[in-house]
Amino acid sequence: MREESKLMREERRREVLSEIEDALPLDDPYVANELRDGIVAFHERVLDRIWADHQSEFDITRCAECGRILKSPLAKQCLWCGHDWHKSLPVATNDGEQSDAPKSPIGREFES
Repeated sequence: MREESKLMREERRREVLSEIEDALPLDDPYVANELRDGIVAFHERVLDRIWADHQSEFDITRCAECGRILKSPLAKQCLWCGHDWHKSLPVATNDGEQSDAPKSPIGREFES
């Protein structure tokens, strides 16, 4: 079931990207310039711009050991490095909620 779901998501992702690419007016000089390095580079620039403009709106909980994003704000163990904080005291998140996850810097430099 999990594999089927993953395949369905990937298929839908390809459909959406195809629809977007078909809708782009490729004869427009602005669009042509934005796509000069290809669609993947364009998507990365868009993600970088959204992150830069809206970073403060995201409350991302990261592992204090490896810095990777945790599965949820309530996670008590990192799925990436195995760091475990089941017995530690809760800490407050940016929005005042309680979380058991230790806080670490927020930033894309930690992503792999």
